[in-house]
Amino acid sequence: MKPSLIIFLLLTLAAPMSKGDAFTDEITAGMKIIWAVPTNVWPPTNKIWTYKIIPQHFSDVVVSNLMAIGSFTNDQARPSNSLNEKTGLHFGHDWLKHLAIDPTHGFIDYHDDSARAKMTSAITNVPEPVVGVPDKEESRRFGLKYLQLAGIDTSQLVNPRWYTETRTWTNPKTQTEIKEIEMRAVDFERRINGLIADGAGIAYVGFGNNAKVFDLKISWRNLEPYKPLDNFVTPEQIMQSIQNGKIPFLPRIRGAWTFGKVKTLTITGMTAYYQMKPGDEQMDFVTPILQFSANMNNGKTNWPISFQTGIFKP
Repeated sequence: MKPSLIIFLLLTLAAPMSKGDAFTDEITAGMKIIWAVPTNVWPPTNKIWTYKIIPQHFSDVVVSNLMAIGSFTNDQARPSNSLNEKTGLHFGHDWLKHLAIDPTHGFIDYHDDSARAKMTSAITNVPEPVVGVPDKEESRRFGLKYLQLAGIDTSQLVNPRWYTETRTWTNPKTQTEIKEIEMRAVDFERRINGLIADGAGIAYVGFGNNAKVFDLKISWRNLEPYKPLDNFVTPEQIMQSIQNGKIPFLPRIRGAWTFGKVKTLTITGMTAYYQMKPGDEQMDFVTPILQFSANMNNGKTNWPISFQTGIFKP
């Protein structure tokens, strides 16, 4: 199966159904739904906590550590309209180098453009040299160190993911094309109560020359246990919601599905996780959602898809 045929559709049980989105679509009329989720992952767990988000606290030591990363001083601190005006701090006056700290949302955003080698010199037409960009293991180790300095409980961090940015240029003397990594970053997921909490910028650290921090983006919300729940949606309810068009992924694929009628939809896997909003957005409660993997089949060809639903009964 070509990767171009893999569609990831992010949907919810509560998504509104527009007229004509029902299961009787000509592509899916008569489609059979098969529940094949392994029994070792269903039900998701015995009980799952929902969490209330309360203001985070960054100690004076943590604030001092963050200021030291960018060599900021106390007299450079100023409030920012983009952050909580009572508790937020902002250092720096432009995008090239700044530090924003918002305890209300547990949000930290540091950026230093000078940490990366500049692409081109107007005089020599030769880029600044790339020196000391850390490898994957170094970036993981250095990343954890900086996250600890930011007051993050690194025991909750799992599944590091790496990102690189490369540059390509031609040596004017030898006319040789040179490709080199100019930045490497590591990003972690957070594990809460045994489940992954994923979202934009949970714990992201990027490095440039000489392992200098280029980006530090953290969204570390302070979570207070609110209520344990176990009234999970059942397989029958999920399949009925698909049948009734309440998980309306089918209208979104009409233009892409070219293999005739869908004969079967086999739901093959499930993952429960906490979905977090970006760090600078308001969020009051955190409740897990379910992400399912499935295969549509026309009798000959499988088409992998995924969809999301709420974890609790409607």
